[in-house]
Amino acid sequence: MRQKVIIIGAGFAGLCMAIKLKEAGIHNFVVLEKGDQVGGTWYFNRYPGAACDVPSCAYSYSFEPNPQWSRHFAAQPEIEAYIHHCVEKYQLADHVRCQQAVTEAKWHDGSWVVSTAHGDEFEADFVVSAVGQLNAPSMPDMDGIDTFTGNSFHSARWPSDIDLSGKRVAVIGAAASAVQLIPEVAKQAAHLRVFQRTPNYLIPRFDRPYLKVEKWLFKHVPMVQKLYRWLVFNQGEWLFFPAMRRSKWAQRIMAWLANWQLKRQVSDLELRELLTPRYEIGCKRVLMCDDYYPALMRPNVSLETAAITAVNADGVVTTQGHFECDTIVYATGFKATEFLQGFDVFGRDGLSLHEKWAGITPAYRSVCIAGFPNFFTLYGPNSNLGSNSIIAMIEAQVGYVMQCVTAVERGEKRVVEVSTQAEATYQTWLVDSLAGTVWLQDCPSWYKNAEGGLNNNWPWSVRAFQRHMAVVDWADFSS
Repeated sequence: MRQKVIIIGAGFAGLCMAIKLKEAGIHNFVVLEKGDQVGGTWYFNRYPGAACDVPSCAYSYSFEPNPQWSRHFAAQPEIEAYIHHCVEKYQLADHVRCQQAVTEAKWHDGSWVVSTAHGDEFEADFVVSAVGQLNAPSMPDMDGIDTFTGNSFHSARWPSDIDLSGKRVAVIGAAASAVQLIPEVAKQAAHLRVFQRTPNYLIPRFDRPYLKVEKWLFKHVPMVQKLYRWLVFNQGEWLFFPAMRRSKWAQRIMAWLANWQLKRQVSDLELRELLTPRYEIGCKRVLMCDDYYPALMRPNVSLETAAITAVNADGVVTTQGHFECDTIVYATGFKATEFLQGFDVFGRDGLSLHEKWAGITPAYRSVCIAGFPNFFTLYGPNSNLGSNSIIAMIEAQVGYVMQCVTAVERGEKRVVEVSTQAEATYQTWLVDSLAGTVWLQDCPSWYKNAEGGLNNNWPWSVRAFQRHMAVVDWADFSS
């Protein structure tokens, strides 16, 4: 059956799009999900200690608050349960097709044809890509990876049956996923060796369970949770965002927090030196964790900072020696700057999106691409941020896409296609705006692409993005 809209991905972005379509009275849509279940990154990332580093009250839809969060920072199982709750409440199950990995989306004769690895084809007026930025695991390019005879896997593909009790474990990577899983693995492993390339700034989360009275107030006096969400949101707007724009006072506060955490939790001066960053705070993602440093102080945990030269059958080889292990965990992040990995998109006149995006990834207001009519990206190029909840960004994008879809539904537009000139003008403005951010300073980070450009982050505040996306400027569209 022909659909009005095809949504690719059933994580937070795809499900938000589905909910808003239903609220607008559009029920002829399908959500194609490659996984066995909905949830997106919160389905695939099931490693021990997986949690969000945005407070729970802000990491949920604004229109669907959850008074049942158990703690200030929710763990993966709770977030996944919240997603399933939304699917049930908004009756989305009949629209979702799991185990339908998209292989190709092609504009043909005024509509989109989407093919899946399952061998099915779907046709629709619109396609919304909601695959996000954190869905394609990045494996390091090291000699000998395939020769290792023990268990090895990426943190985002954690085996459900793995038992690390009494094992010698190597974790390669020391960033966002690593600082969450290492404290848990350290409790099981006979010995855990952490291979760190670059130290990270780490500030305290001050995580704790919610009190019974707090949860009662969230449920029975909703304004309390709404106020709490407002406070958390503005912490990001008033402290973290200015630091990303290199405001000295904000950077000093964050650096003080990071140094206080390090000195308070690491008494070993030699280890503390190895954990001290030598770059401007915010250049790499600032991590939030309460138990990573104490884990490194355990007698069964070692930190290695020498460069890895290879992996062999028995373990990991560095410039300082050979370290045998039974299990290797690659906590090496995602291909965050390589958008829409895993499937091909062909627009007007057979234009390949991956060819268009070779080197740079222009996307007008992060959602529209010249040459690709009625095609939109959620959590696409330059819509990430290092200062607040991505859910707020997603909701703003969905609102923008809904304006485009409903304009066609009302007959005001035949198709929605941004002009090449508008896209180019927007890209120039974006590059100029990013020039003043800390992310372009001299440090390696997953925010940068292979050419050193920044196609990942939004340069301004969330409120600025919300204003930016509030109204479609139809003068920028070619039809």
